[in-house]
Amino acid sequence: MKKTRDLKEEFSLHQFYHQNTILTYAERYKKPVSFPVCPPKKMYPKLNKIYLSTNDNDTNNGNHITLRKAIKNRKSTRVYNKNNITLEQLSTLLYYSYGVIHMDSDGIIRRPPASAGARYPIELYIVVNNVKDLRKGIYHYNAEEHALCELPNKQYSVSDWALLSSGNEEIFEKSSFLIVMTSIFEKSIQKYGERGYRYILLDAGHIGQNLYLMSTDLEIGCVETGGYYEQEIERSIEIDGVREGVIHLVAFGN
Repeated sequence: MKKTRDLKEEFSLHQFYHQNTILTYAERYKKPVSFPVCPPKKMYPKLNKIYLSTNDNDTNNGNHITLRKAIKNRKSTRVYNKNNITLEQLSTLLYYSYGVIHMDSDGIIRRPPASAGARYPIELYIVVNNVKDLRKGIYHYNAEEHALCELPNKQYSVSDWALLSSGNEEIFEKSSFLIVMTSIFEKSIQKYGERGYRYILLDAGHIGQNLYLMSTDLEIGCVETGGYYEQEIERSIEIDGVREGVIHLVAFGN
């Protein structure tokens, strides 16, 4: 770990982390290490997959708003009336926010958001409450196959998930679905060291903005929230919170 700068005041945790992950001129002389681009490798091979349609037809723009208008109209929506959202809308939202939109013959992938070093450390879990043609439950998004894998969770209920919120209980309970972002930390840390955690948070922000803009286009309400209990959510989606942990959450509804 780098030595922190000499400052008179005592460091808080965020200052300590920030000072210990700054780049210095000494980094120039380190031999660069080449890493392959990370494909989206997390799979649940034993679970049934629900393959989604890409609806990748951009020739008719009559049903879509412009990017400028989406940026202008983007807003956070916190009140939902429990009208359901269609599976096609969810599919489109996932594909254009974080799907694999291109894969070369040598396996190099391209996805909508920027990602430091193309490491793509973020995973998406969808907590379905009220989506037409999709039963309630918790799903992992398999971006490479554009598919949902339903996680076995016999104790799932909307009221239980509302209790995982800190001050946003009504948003959780009335939302059509939640998207939980987790990070497989090693994907970025392996290449960038402790500084990689900065890039992971930037990745989550890029995806969050894509979700906002796409939900604006699809006329779906959306709000990002930091009020939730990470460890309880990690237990619900069966991740360890160490190698893979919750870093962000977005709610959607009409």
